Amino acid sequence: MNSPTRYLYLLKYILPVTDLIMLNVVYFSTYYLTPLLGKNVHNEIDRHHVVVCNLIWLFGSAIFGLYTSYGARKLERIYRGTYRTLALHFVLYLSYLLFSAEYEFSRTFLIIFYILLVGAFILNRFVGTFIQYVVINKFNAAKKVAVMGSNETATRLSDYIHKQRSLDFLDLLVMMMISMIRWTVMTGSQRKWEKLSSLA
Repeated sequence: MNSPTRYLYLLKYILPVTDLIMLNVVYFSTYYLTPLLGKNVHNEIDRHHVVVCNLIWLFGSAIFGLYTSYGARKLERIYRGTYRTLALHFVLYLSYLLFSAEYEFSRTFLIIFYILLVGAFILNRFVGTFIQYVVINKFNAAKKVAVMGSNETATRLSDYIHKQRSLDFLDLLVMMMISMIRWTVMTGSQRKWEKLSSLA
């Protein structure tokens, strides 16, 4: 198993755990932060509110495929899935509170909760982007790929490979130089073989 695949495998299982931990940390932090702003909180920390908040997050992430192998393969998909899941979470959690007639639920709590949650996810995703940059670029975890030849198909293939983050593309010029070095080494060894053959 190569390193990018191993990284994606880990990301697929670490991302939901860190997201749920972060969701709960933000929820409980908001509960203790809201009274400091002079606002009342009543039953926001009831067990069923926390469970529903987590279940709505898991439901939204499942709908948008945030934690699937396909969703975790590219950063753009992770970002897109995250903001869609956040938006769906906001709508569904407010709908849940509305239909369950939770009139004493603090509006200030909700505003602070979603502001902190958006900020935490932005920070989390930027840290994830940095880690991916370090893993792939600094540790040379990407597979090295080269295209031999300079025809139209080779040019199109090299353009495609340049766009892939998990592949490290060696330019055609570099490959031509490697070919020349191999040819020189092979030619030199062939000359030595010819000299040995003539001595025998």
